[in-house]
Amino acid sequence: MKRKSLLFFLFIAFSAYIWLGHSSGPGVVQDTDRTGSPLSPDYCKACHNGGNFGTEVNILLLGENDTVTEYVPAETYTLQVSISAQGAEGYGFQAVALDSGNMGTGAFGAPGNGTQITAVGGVNYFEHSARSGSPVFEIEWTAPESGAGDVTFYAAGNAVNANFQVGGDLADTALLVVTESVSAGLRDQAASIIELQVSPNPATSLIQARWSAQVNAKRVEINDLTGKSYYSQQLRNSDTAS
Repeated sequence: MKRKSLLFFLFIAFSAYIWLGHSSGPGVVQDTDRTGSPLSPDYCKACHNGGNFGTEVNILLLGENDTVTEYVPAETYTLQVSISAQGAEGYGFQAVALDSGNMGTGAFGAPGNGTQITAVGGVNYFEHSARSGSPVFEIEWTAPESGAGDVTFYAAGNAVNANFQVGGDLADTALLVVTESVSAGLRDQAASIIELQVSPNPATSLIQARWSAQVNAKRVEINDLTGKSYYSQQLRNSDTAS
């Protein structure tokens, strides 16, 4: 009888360890990618399944005013991972940003409460550190420098029933591809060639402009941030760099 009681106790303890371990984040406990990315052997649904929550995961990259589908190099955005589920008692997730060579790219900011940054195989993952009552997770992400190319975000989200077992939960994955802004790269390249200098800034009435002697300017135009034109003038051949 004592042996059976001991085995039963060990089984309960082992089950609790599994649940508590998963609730601390798969990267921390398992040292594994569970996002469904090319680096992942499988994802959370391999263990967390059988639930009836209709789980769906969504990934958004947010700029100052709206979602974005392309990034400006070195700019900072907000990465949002959300989990849609009906009747779940809690949520967990793991997310990663990879370049075309499946290397980690960009830089995550400081994680908020209940989340953490975990390194797995030299790649940083954004994941839960405890079971969350909220289905939405956000963190700042700074884009890589110019020339990095497309970035793919992978995320797995899990809706759980909090029964201290992996059965009865339901996980899902999603991915989001954002392209590098070509216009930003061309603008930076053009600015380095033109060497445009405008003063004073801000200005009220008089503006002085200087540019590279290698540039043969045909027209000068002044616009505000909305694109509205305030001044436009055709330049003569003698109107070169000043």
